[in-house]
Amino acid sequence: MSEIHSLTPEILVPRLGDSLVEKGLISLADLEKALKVQRKLTQKDQSPLLGKILVDLGLIDQATLDQVVTEQILQLRMALQEKNQQLEEANNGLELRVQERTAELQDALAKLAELNQLKSNFVANISHELRTPLTHIRGYLELLSSGDLGAVNNEQYRSLMTMQRSTDRLEKLIEDLILFSMAERGTISLHVKAFDLNQLCRDLVTAYQQRAAEHNHDLTFDG
Repeated sequence: MSEIHSLTPEILVPRLGDSLVEKGLISLADLEKALKVQRKLTQKDQSPLLGKILVDLGLIDQATLDQVVTEQILQLRMALQEKNQQLEEANNGLELRVQERTAELQDALAKLAELNQLKSNFVANISHELRTPLTHIRGYLELLSSGDLGAVNNEQYRSLMTMQRSTDRLEKLIEDLILFSMAERGTISLHVKAFDLNQLCRDLVTAYQQRAAEHNHDLTFDG
């Protein structure tokens, strides 16, 4: 098992030999000589440091080596600080963009909520405005079909019944619009209570018995 050395400045700083050559503190031949020794020691399962080999070979003194390593550490620290500053600036820029996008989304949601409210108000208002004249139309149709405003022949009666059915459909649509508007505004409420099912069926038969007869159908309820 190879020896594990603790982290030292020389290990943390890359390409120490090249730096020493660039500064003219050792020659390229000195570096190659030290690297050759390092390779041999490595083959013997040792992990020699290049700086120590240079000092042991007398190619550089320890004080000069320490000074170069210290300079490289300072350069590395400055580079790390610069990168950290760039990263911080990038994070600040990203945070600002996120805040801007969040504000835009909140503004869009507010406008959407306003539009939904306007739509709900419009549906509610138009539904109530339609209900009033429809009630008048229904009333006059009932008076005409019952003969209270004068006798009507069969053809006129059938026409009145067609108008009555159309009025019923329109009234149902208006009721649906009102319920839809109430549901969107959260004002609709359900009340659960017991009821007489037989009576409900009898009421439905009574309401649609005449229409069934017009189509030659006999609508009855045995209950």
